Amino acid sequence: PSFNTDSDVRTWQDPTWPKTGSSWLRPYPKGLRETLKWIRDEYSNVTVYITENGVSDRDGTLEDQQRIDYLRNHTNEVLKAIRLDGCNVAGYTAWSLLDNFEWARGYTERFGLHYVNFSDPSRPRVPKASARWYSALIKDNGFKPGYRAPGAQPVGVAKMESDFDVLYDTFPDDFAFATATSSYQIEGGWNEDGKGPSIWDT
Repeated sequence: PSFNTDSDVRTWQDPTWPKTGSSWLRPYPKGLRETLKWIRDEYSNVTVYITENGVSDRDGTLEDQQRIDYLRNHTNEVLKAIRLDGCNVAGYTAWSLLDNFEWARGYTERFGLHYVNFSDPSRPRVPKASARWYSALIKDNGFKPGYRAPGAQPVGVAKMESDFDVLYDTFPDDFAFATATSSYQIEGGWNEDGKGPSIWDT
């Protein structure tokens, strides 16, 4: 028994899908919309919250256009699923708020909307261009034609219009946008066993 055999599915990657910082991750935004339609049909259009959706890189760049493209394409497919397909999607959570420890990959793959300098003991955080883009998407609650967000990143205007059909519309008024990151469990009291104050104590 294993996760791969117990799931009773076959997985594969189309070589034309874009590469990311993770060998196992190849974006296919239309697949998200198709999955939402399948849930609509199979489960009587139950309410869906997308709780983790994001893309990795390995260079830690602050001008992370690949992540902006990923977020733009995937959130717009969610919008299409809601407005065009009648899917009951109530929220979208981008992964992740910060660069963090990624399981067996450690600190080599970065998913964060904020850069974290792991070599500095104070772990300073710097917003990437994707953080500004995602903030503008939330502020606008959707995609507006022609509007340019902070950082000169387009909201609602795809980089290659011919390759990506943008739906210019808004999400429902009560739609929940969020970001997530790893949770840390710090053992013991803040001043026990020689432990001094850390960023987790402030």
